[in-house]
Amino acid sequence: MAASTHSSPRLPASLLLAAAVLAALWPVLGNGFLAYDDDRYVTDNPKVQAGLTAPGVAWAFGSLHAANWHPVTWISHMLDTELYGDRPAGHHLTSLLLHAANTVLLFLLLDRMTGLAWRSAIVAALFGLHPLHVESVAWIAERKDMLSTFFWLLAIAAYLGHVRRPRASRYGLVVLLVALALASKPMPVTAPFTLLLLDYWPLGRLGPADARAAPRRRFLWLVVEKLPLLGLSVASSVVTLLAQRAGGALAAVDALPLSSRVANAAVAYAAYLGKTLWPARLAVHYPHALGDLPGWKVAAAVALLGALTLLVFRERRRRPYLPFGWLWYVGTLVPVIGLVQVGSQAMADRYTYVPLIGIFVIVAWGSADLLEWVPRRASRQRRAAAGTASDGRAPAGSDRGAERAPGLLAGLAIVLTLVLLATGSWVQARRWSDTVTLFEYALAAAGPSAKAHNVFGQALGAQGRPQEAIEHYRRALALNPRFAMARNNLGGALSVLGRTDEAIREYEEAIRIVPAYPEAHNNLGTALAASGRTREAIEHFTLALAARPDYGKAHANLAAALYSTGDYTGAWKEVALARRAGFEPPAALVKRLCEKAGGAEPP
Repeated sequence: MAASTHSSPRLPASLLLAAAVLAALWPVLGNGFLAYDDDRYVTDNPKVQAGLTAPGVAWAFGSLHAANWHPVTWISHMLDTELYGDRPAGHHLTSLLLHAANTVLLFLLLDRMTGLAWRSAIVAALFGLHPLHVESVAWIAERKDMLSTFFWLLAIAAYLGHVRRPRASRYGLVVLLVALALASKPMPVTAPFTLLLLDYWPLGRLGPADARAAPRRRFLWLVVEKLPLLGLSVASSVVTLLAQRAGGALAAVDALPLSSRVANAAVAYAAYLGKTLWPARLAVHYPHALGDLPGWKVAAAVALLGALTLLVFRERRRRPYLPFGWLWYVGTLVPVIGLVQVGSQAMADRYTYVPLIGIFVIVAWGSADLLEWVPRRASRQRRAAAGTASDGRAPAGSDRGAERAPGLLAGLAIVLTLVLLATGSWVQARRWSDTVTLFEYALAAAGPSAKAHNVFGQALGAQGRPQEAIEHYRRALALNPRFAMARNNLGGALSVLGRTDEAIREYEEAIRIVPAYPEAHNNLGTALAASGRTREAIEHFTLALAARPDYGKAHANLAAALYSTGDYTGAWKEVALARRAGFEPPAALVKRLCEKAGGAEPP
């Protein structure tokens, strides 16, 4: 492990990094909640809306809601609701502060491991200011990115303490922090791998820079040392797969064959590098090509990745940070690169939050090496030229000026790059101001996609623009006729316009595509009840509750339907179940039931 030979400017650098991050991403504090997962995570989640409660914490540890198991994330949202209520600025502030904390933590860790403060600061600044990371910060539902990374970095800090003074208690702290990271988001399943990379560089626990020179027994011991963490990763992976399968997030193998997933993964690896170098046209959703990727694009991506890999490992002896950074990038992206397809996206900006640390290390250390090489080469050339001159001497002072010039130019280039990145992040943060703005830009930046049109339609409908919403739902269905959610949403927009018969047909089609679709059953029941078909409505409310027993709105709708048939006891039961689920039935319905019960609610 490297030790600093100079006084490290940790405090001023940390303060400067935190201030730069806060300044660049300050616009997020003016953004609202999005009608895109923020509702499932916060605004329409009764457990979160209740604030930090014991039943809520118990639910967080036992729930697979939103197709994930991440109790620490749920508790974080509950705490925010307790502190800020429904004021989005407070929720955004928590995410922003976590991102600033991660930036400073990354700097302190690299500085502690290498003793090279300014290289470490450059890595942290790139991490904190890069526009690719705006999505993780500006999207409240992606709080899990910052939380999991926060505990991941703390686990690395604890691991450094264990490496310096091995103790069971120190290793126990590493295990605890990795467990908290995994309980925030399953992305840190690669944490054991990253610790092994740190053993290689910069900790040097594998021996010389050439890993082949390290004794095999030593390497095996370091692997064995990570087995408890690997066990946590395996358990987290199993739980995540079960949760995503139960939530319908996993793509069927036959719908997206392995060859298509591998091709998309190769292109995504290359595309992330491209957006790192030129962060333009960043979108909340990049549509998956679903097997239609051009062959030339896949071949070019594979060739690029192969060439970079060969270059990196050819230089591994002289520059061990190259394989470290490259393997960090490639390895930490594996869980989200699409080999196991989750969702309909080809890639996502948020997936780069941790992986790009490896690329930023390559940039910072590689730039420093280049700056050291340029003056040496120039000096050798001058000495060679002086040797052939008549007096054998170089002009006085020429060496000093020539040696300073590259450093000054590099400093200016770094400052300019960071200013441009910060400006890009400021602009990108403003695009997350509301759902309409976000998805209007996404459609322009990444092209048409069924998912983007569907969410855009939902946002327009929420603004009281159902006719425009219908246009986008129909565009979504033109791209994917079996998109059940778009069918359901189209039915809702048609209902708003009073076109009930058309709405019923759309709901029925959504259910034909996904039979156990609680929202579609509930909406169909509502439309049938409005058409006087109460018995059929009761059937669909019951099916909605069979698919989702804690669906408060369906319980309330069933209560209203039962009331209309004279089943007041059954209606009261559904009112109680709706309330237990955190949904308050219409006051008029409760009042009518009270009148039937003699003026008071039954005990």
